Amino acid sequence: MTGNKLKILVCVHRKGTFLCDDTYMPIHVGKATSNLDLGIQGDDTGDNISSKNSSYCELTGLYWAWKNLIDKDIEYIGLCHYRRYFNFKVSRFNIRNFLPVNLEEFKKINFSASEIPNVLKEYDIILAKPRIYRYNLSYDYSKRHISSDLEILKTVIEELTPEYIAAYNEVMDNNKLSHYNMFITNKHIFDDYCTWLFKILQELEKRIDISAYNAVQARIWGYMGERLLNIYVNKNDLKVKYYPIIGIIDNRKKKNIFRYYWLVLRNSVEFLFIKS
Repeated sequence: MTGNKLKILVCVHRKGTFLCDDTYMPIHVGKATSNLDLGIQGDDTGDNISSKNSSYCELTGLYWAWKNLIDKDIEYIGLCHYRRYFNFKVSRFNIRNFLPVNLEEFKKINFSASEIPNVLKEYDIILAKPRIYRYNLSYDYSKRHISSDLEILKTVIEELTPEYIAAYNEVMDNNKLSHYNMFITNKHIFDDYCTWLFKILQELEKRIDISAYNAVQARIWGYMGERLLNIYVNKNDLKVKYYPIIGIIDNRKKKNIFRYYWLVLRNSVEFLFIKS
């Protein structure tokens, strides 16, 4: 039953190990501009924006699901990445927002989502456990990306959906962000969110010229999508269930858990002092 009622897209853009079963549906994002044949569903069929993957990132997969999957016999839709998944088996000893594992560890993890439909009867949406920053999200975005783009985003929200501007201000003045454009929700919220999200992003495309951006900054719509997801949840007062993320990091050095808690504490305290 779960596999029929719940679909979690797994965004994939290269060969590797990823989940694939009745629930987890791998999708080749950016297939329209790829030379690879991964043998899975591509985001280049039906109504799609696959060719824009370099700037939309995983959102080309989200768009494809919105236009081509939502009318199927499913009740809940989600999105994750081939190297990032929700950790549904959280224990009180594993409460970090991001748990790094190597490939061998990943293969031993049970990612069953059988309980998620029941969780979503109590909650509106599942999000990644937020990352805590030292500064508010507005400053952080301006520091890492193009600050003028953020001003244009705010203007577009004010013009197209002014009822969201209070949520924009509240989210961007805070220091917590659920990342990766990852979520799971019912198909009605999914449809409403995608309708709002892509209306904003399509207008931004008309106003921001990214032709001279480097490869990292050109991923602008993916970065903005992360912020917009948090804004949408805030505005609609959705009841959120947070899960940490499990990420495959090959054999790179893992962060010490004590260092993680120290960074969270430091960022939280510094943010309070900055605000005051």
